[in-house]
Amino acid sequence: MKSIEVDESSVRVEIEDPLRRETTEIPLDEIASVRTTQSILGRHMDSETLIVESTGGGSHKPVYGLSTSDSQRIQDAIDKRKE
Repeated sequence: MKSIEVDESSVRVEIEDPLRRETTEIPLDEIASVRTTQSILGRHMDSETLIVESTGGGSHKPVYGLSTSDSQRIQDAIDKRKE
């Protein structure tokens, strides 16, 4: 199960499966760019991989299997924050 929360200050990604639970919170001020990749199968399943680059030059762990609408919500929040 994947859960994406986007608020005015950060993006929170929760990934939970039977073996582990992982939560990542990234402040919007520290996000330099967001890239997505999508395979042919992903296009048919409305699924893509999100890669977040931080302002410190680091890259956060890719999040696989997001819907395209989740990725767009994150990008919209970043764009709004920059205005």
